[in-house]
Amino acid sequence: MNLYTYIFQMDVSIIINDDILDVSDWRYNKPAWHSLENIGRNMAILDATFVESSVWYLLINHLKSHKFFADILKQVLMSYTITNLTQCLELTKYDVKELEKYAYSARGYGFTSPILRTALYLANIDDKDAHDFSQKISNELSYFMRCEVRFLFENIFISPLRKN
Repeated sequence: MNLYTYIFQMDVSIIINDDILDVSDWRYNKPAWHSLENIGRNMAILDATFVESSVWYLLINHLKSHKFFADILKQVLMSYTITNLTQCLELTKYDVKELEKYAYSARGYGFTSPILRTALYLANIDDKDAHDFSQKISNELSYFMRCEVRFLFENIFISPLRKN
């Protein structure tokens, strides 16, 4: 199985939900999935659920006999969970003075943690130090990516006409 396939599907389901929750009609300078004429919000929610279920199907179908199958599933589940918690934080009104307690919300950035840790598991590497280091890199990378995406798309790529 191509690891990229499940990571891509995972990211797609997260992006569809993110656009709906953020009430954003544009993503990467193109119409968001839910804003397309023949889709709408309800169908987009179903599509995101369907795409997410395809992640679980791909993992179960291709990796069920792998030695670290349960660990791989746990990584994906934790990533979805943290991403959902991050969405909750984004929807919450918070005081700028308390921003530090939200500093780690970027940890759930869809694909950074599970791709590295899953790759280690697929290579039959169960070394705690390797996984801890992988997690540290993932956290730092996801924070950078979150900041970069927010800056680029809020300040450069989205014209004032396309902001919601």
